[in-house]
Amino acid sequence: MTTGQGVGIVVVSHSRALARAALALASEMLHGRPVRIELAAGLDETTFGTDAVGVKEAIEAVDGPDGVVVLMDLGSAVLSAELALDLLDDPTARDRVTLSSAPIVEGLVVAAVAASGGASRAEVATEARNALLGKAAHLSVPDDTAGDDVPAAVGPEVTGVFVVGNSHGLHARPAARLVSEVSGLDAAVTLTNQTAGTGPVPAASLSRVATLGAQQGHQVEIRASGPQAQEAVEHLLALAARNFDEVAEPTQPVPAPAAAAGVGPVGASPGIAIGPARRLTVPVVDADESAVGEPGAEWRRVVEAVAEVRRDIEHLRALTVREVGEAEAGIFDAHLTLLADAALLADVKQRVSDGVGAFAAWTVCLDAIEREWSELPDARRIPSGLHDTDITR
Repeated sequence: MTTGQGVGIVVVSHSRALARAALALASEMLHGRPVRIELAAGLDETTFGTDAVGVKEAIEAVDGPDGVVVLMDLGSAVLSAELALDLLDDPTARDRVTLSSAPIVEGLVVAAVAASGGASRAEVATEARNALLGKAAHLSVPDDTAGDDVPAAVGPEVTGVFVVGNSHGLHARPAARLVSEVSGLDAAVTLTNQTAGTGPVPAASLSRVATLGAQQGHQVEIRASGPQAQEAVEHLLALAARNFDEVAEPTQPVPAPAAAAGVGPVGASPGIAIGPARRLTVPVVDADESAVGEPGAEWRRVVEAVAEVRRDIEHLRALTVREVGEAEAGIFDAHLTLLADAALLADVKQRVSDGVGAFAAWTVCLDAIEREWSELPDARRIPSGLHDTDITR
C-alpha cells in the first residue's frame, strides 16, 4: 500500500497478478506522489476469486475523511464489494465509499492520478468512470456508421452444446468448477438441459445449475451474451471436454445397489473395509428465538455468518489439501461457490428487506433449494452439508 492523504482506492479483482500489474502501471504515472491504494484480489497467489472479508479489510486500510473509491473487475467482484460494505464495523464508513463502474486498468490509472492531485471522492470516481473517453474519441467513426458500433460492442448471442461425460453427471464438484469458470468472465451465460428439458438457468449460480439434473450422456446447451460471450462458450466447451477437470474414476465402477428409501445400507464405494460403524444423521437446526431487528442489522448477520463459515471451510480445504490431496479437497469448492451464489444471496436479502429475520430468511431459502434438489433423479449430484452454513452464529 502507498501511504498518504486524500481519497483512498481499493482494487477488487479475481486475479492477484492482474491487480498487481494494474497497480504497477498506475504507480508509473504518479512519479512518487503518495496515494493510498489497497488490493483485494484473488483467493491466494494462484486461485481466481474475490472475498468480501478481504475487500472490507482493504477498505478499512485506506479509509479516511476523504473516503474511498472501489474499482471492480467483473462478476462476483461487484457482489463481494457490496457485501463488504455491509460488513464494515463503522456504519458511517459506508457513506464514504463509492463503488465505481469504471474499467479496472484505465480507471485505476486515472483515479490514482486524480487522487494524487487532491481531487475529491466524487471527482476521483468521475475521472475513473470517464477513463475510456479518450480511447473512444480516438477510435470514433463517422456519424453515419456510428450506430453500428453499439451491437458490435455487445456482440450477438453465442451458443454451444456439450455432452456430459462425467460418470455421476454434473454433480457438486464439476458444477462448482463450471460456475467458477463463468464467474470470471464478463458475460451473461445460461444453461439448458436439452435431454431432460430443464432450464434455462444462470450458469453463475450453483444452486440453479444443480437443478438441471444433468446426468452422464445428457446434452446441455450454452447461451451467452455480452463482451466475453464467445470466450465463455469456448471455455465451457473446453472444460466439458476435460470432464470439468474431475479425476477419472475406475473404468468399471461398481453400481450402487438399489434400496428402498430409508431401508438398509447402500454401498458407497467398491471393495471391503472393516472398522467401527458411525451413523451419520442430519443435524437438527435450532430455531433462532431472538427478536428480529431492522433489515440492515439482520442482513449484516447474514453477511457476517457467511464470512465466518467461508473462513472455516477454507481452513478445512487447506487441511484436506495438505493431508489428502487437491482432488479430494475439491468438494469444498462447491461449498464455497454456494456461499457466494448471487441468486441465493439476492433471495435471502429480499426476504430480509421484507422484514424476515436473518435465520428465517436463510433457512427458508435453503429449504426451497433442498426441496428442489431432493427431487433430482440422482442424489449424488447434491452438494452435501447444505445447512452447514449456520446463520445463528
